Amino acid sequence: SLFTTPVKGFLSYFPNRKTTLYAMIEWGPTWGMNPTLSNFYSQVGLGGKYQLTRHLEVEILGSLFPIGKNQGAGHTYNLGFRYLH
Repeated sequence: SLFTTPVKGFLSYFPNRKTTLYAMIEWGPTWGMNPTLSNFYSQVGLGGKYQLTRHLEVEILGSLFPIGKNQGAGHTYNLGFRYLH
């Protein structure tokens, strides 16, 4: 049986009421059938959010997977929209 215990941290900056800029870091170890670490990955990224209207927010995030044992390393680029109720 395998299980993962990811830990993620964010450092946020709020230049005004509608804007959030942030940096993130993540470490995701996966534990194997014995008490040893079987594989892992790490991720770092920069992103931002902006509230377009009272009910609509846009978010962008770019991240890099700099290390990973038995994991594929690479980049991600994300764009998302969030409806605020």
